[in-house]
Amino acid sequence: MKSLSIILFLIFAVHLSFSQNDRISKDFNNNQKSKRLRIQAGRQLLIRYLENEDFDKLKEIKNKLYNNLEDSSIRAIYKLEKWHIAYLTGDYDDMLIQIKTEPSKAKNQYTRRIQPPRDRLYQLLKTKLKSKREEIEEIIQKSQRSSEEKDFLILSLRNILKKENDPDTNQSELNNLADAFLMKYPKSKYVYYVRIHIRNVQVPAKWAASFTFQSGYIVKTGGFAKQYDDHAPFAISFTFYYRKFALHFIDQIGAMKNRIDVPLQDEDLELWEKGESASYTNMGLSLGYVILENKTFRITPHIGSSVLVLSPSKEEYEPLLKDVLPDITPTFMIGINYDIRIAKSNITMLSTGEETANWFIRLGYMYSKPQFSSQYKSLNGATHSLTIAFGGFGRKYVKEYR
Repeated sequence: MKSLSIILFLIFAVHLSFSQNDRISKDFNNNQKSKRLRIQAGRQLLIRYLENEDFDKLKEIKNKLYNNLEDSSIRAIYKLEKWHIAYLTGDYDDMLIQIKTEPSKAKNQYTRRIQPPRDRLYQLLKTKLKSKREEIEEIIQKSQRSSEEKDFLILSLRNILKKENDPDTNQSELNNLADAFLMKYPKSKYVYYVRIHIRNVQVPAKWAASFTFQSGYIVKTGGFAKQYDDHAPFAISFTFYYRKFALHFIDQIGAMKNRIDVPLQDEDLELWEKGESASYTNMGLSLGYVILENKTFRITPHIGSSVLVLSPSKEEYEPLLKDVLPDITPTFMIGINYDIRIAKSNITMLSTGEETANWFIRLGYMYSKPQFSSQYKSLNGATHSLTIAFGGFGRKYVKEYR
């Protein structure tokens, strides 16, 4: 009795499966049904034929979906799904034509279309393609196609599998195969696709940038040194690199003390006394060139100009010191930076994409010559700035095109 129940259940299940397949086939072939319903039915048929490895039927249904149901307003099957089916069925002509004509397509030809329903088709295609990779490559090699098409089809197959995280395919291997293809077939109609979509060699970009926080010691000379003492500044800097050129911006601030008494023409404040402090701000822009660089250090001499601003720390002195304390002074500067890399950085410096980034220490020297007007002859002189800085450097990786 138990065996009879099992037999009856199996007969019912088989009958139900055939009935369902028959209903799906009728929906797919019924021109009175909506396109969306027919596409859904067609994709279910693709899944059934894929599971049964009936590749002739798989090819037939794919062609009907794409040729009869897909148009500018609705998509029946995705491009990558078509390409998976092409490899499984050996029908590559449409795929190769599409790849060869890709460069001539305008980028603005994109139109919004109704997308296919979500189903298991793509996941099943990925699994089936991975399992049959070696068999497919062998069939391609034995085919009557030209050596150019054979090489491209195998290269494209491995590219598809790599994008699907196939452990047996990596980007380095693909790059070697792509380079070999480009060298062997420099005038191939597939060159554009290989260069843009398969070969992916990442190289450091021409642009880079760094920032630092620094301190040090400024030594003054001439009349500048007679009136003000040496001091320790604090500074921030930003450097933008293009190839070997470096555009360097620095904002240096500090406080220095007056070394002499300065008479003032004021009844309440007769002297700006020795020991009173003044603020020192030097904002500069310079152009440099990297003369030596390796994995450990970078040496960059630079030359430029800055604006030197001197002002008393106490506001009540400011209007009384115009004759002895210049407000804004153009300044010539020249210097050199010696950057020592100390560690790689896991923090994003420039972008969220792949980049090379590191922390470094900068030892810097800068000579500055303020161009004081004749009114301030007593301040003739210059400054020598010795600094030590801590900062970060970042350079993006970009795709190299051949």
